[in-house]
Amino acid sequence: MKRRGVFKVAAIYGAVAFAVLQGADIILPSLGLPEGALTLLVVIALLGFPIAVALAWAYELTGHGLKREEPAAEAELEKIAAQPRDRRWLAGVVALVFVVLMAGSGWWILTRDAGGYSPVDASDPSSAARVVVLPFTVRGSGQHDYLGEGMVDVLSKKLDVAGELRSVDPRAVLALVSREGEGPPGPQRGRAIARSLQAQYFVLGSVVEVGGRLQLDVSLYDTEGDAEAIAVATDEGSADEVFEIVDRLAAQLLLKTGGGRGSPVARIAAVTTDSLAALKDYLHGERALRAGQYLQAADAFERAVAVDSSFALAWYRLSVAYEWLTRENMMVQAAEQAFRHSARLSERDRRLLEGSVAARLGDHARAEQDYRAIVAIYPDDVEAWFQLGEVLFHYSPPEGRSIARSREAFERVLHYEPDHVSSIVHLARIAVVEGDMQKLDSLVDRFLAVNPDADRAVEMRTLRAFVIGDSIGQVRALAELRQVSDPALLVTVAYVPVMTLDIQVGVALTDLLIDAGRAPAMRSLGHVYRGYLAAAHGRFEDASAELTAAERFNAYGAIEFGAFFSTLPFFPASSEELRTIR
Repeated sequence: MKRRGVFKVAAIYGAVAFAVLQGADIILPSLGLPEGALTLLVVIALLGFPIAVALAWAYELTGHGLKREEPAAEAELEKIAAQPRDRRWLAGVVALVFVVLMAGSGWWILTRDAGGYSPVDASDPSSAARVVVLPFTVRGSGQHDYLGEGMVDVLSKKLDVAGELRSVDPRAVLALVSREGEGPPGPQRGRAIARSLQAQYFVLGSVVEVGGRLQLDVSLYDTEGDAEAIAVATDEGSADEVFEIVDRLAAQLLLKTGGGRGSPVARIAAVTTDSLAALKDYLHGERALRAGQYLQAADAFERAVAVDSSFALAWYRLSVAYEWLTRENMMVQAAEQAFRHSARLSERDRRLLEGSVAARLGDHARAEQDYRAIVAIYPDDVEAWFQLGEVLFHYSPPEGRSIARSREAFERVLHYEPDHVSSIVHLARIAVVEGDMQKLDSLVDRFLAVNPDADRAVEMRTLRAFVIGDSIGQVRALAELRQVSDPALLVTVAYVPVMTLDIQVGVALTDLLIDAGRAPAMRSLGHVYRGYLAAAHGRFEDASAELTAAERFNAYGAIEFGAFFSTLPFFPASSEELRTIR
């Protein structure tokens, strides 16, 4: 062992490793690497020690490179021991230490994101602390009352875009607070709300108006701490400067909690709108959308984008409202405008928009992937859960899968926002398909209790009446449908026959569409829908007759739907008819 230099290699390895670790102890913190990095280097150095000793025993470093050591005769040992050995092995040992440490570190860096050791990274949204922004108390003239709920939405987005804190979805917060119905919460109730939403921090605030100027105060609390705020910020300015005030408040909170050091305030610049009027209309639209008042929501969002044409969030929500109103062209146009101005959105909202665009382009697999990625990081994101449910609900049947795949997503929405009428509608349809009449009855009652005047209320009443065979309810539903708007009637006629699988129900409802009092476009669709019902039951001559009737009101629409029919493998269309249609 002496002849082969094993003892010297062990000693030099230990000395060099000690020196490297001492230097790493000083350098690593300044590089911003996690605390576990130094521990990892120690482990690597220890694992490398037996390797170095084994190599020293087996090999000799010479001028011609590494050569395997050969056992020496006994007579040669005394002669060799008396001669000075080549010192090049010293450089080899030093190099070996660095190779072992660097190779181990490189392996760790490459594999830590692939399921291995993964330290907490403040730049990763999934590792950021969750914070709940609660409704503010507003004092002064009533013209600024909108800031009570408005600050929940605006300040949440300001803090979230900074990346150091992860805001709980404002919709989930407002839904929970409104359920309790006790006004803006104080520290004790705020702590309970934050804990129920699994947040580490919560924010309370107030807006005071004096002489046309606003003073905003915010306090950040730790759910595990005492009643004292861990950070307090205050600012004031005119009502027109509310966005600048919120920017400065968000910056103060981040700096006082240590989360904003080294981050320019520009990172939390406005991601919504610079217009106070546009914000007011946007908030009115959000409330209407939550209540299922889609016409009112669309009107409010239209006003918002008319004031600020670059208001990306308002464009996005307008596309959602148009979708529920079955205004497909307008929905696409609004989504395109949202995408055009998406540079102003936070990464979270931009991901939502990308999922929406993917779904509208028919790439439902990409849309599902985007929405699942969002809820993995933000499990309380109401919109992401709802849009995931929409994708699974509407795209599962063409793939031969049940719409029930979307149940979990819609139930998660109701967990955070129990009054989300659109999710109740989808779950009611799922209950019908699964034959769960008790569940259907419960969901319809829940819907009507939440908002009996919502745009889809007539669909819910009609669906239940025809599914459970309530003859009195059916008469009332048909009478009500004669008075509703065209979009509400169209959606009811489109869904109820499909849910009931009853052609007579379809005939009764389409009679309302072809009524002489309806607009020509609606009457044309009425005949097209009757053509669908006839084709579904193999009555192709009747289907063709309905398309001919539709031509009187919308010739182009009749040609389009006739082309759809002609592509069906079981629809009898001659070559001449196909040429005529083409």
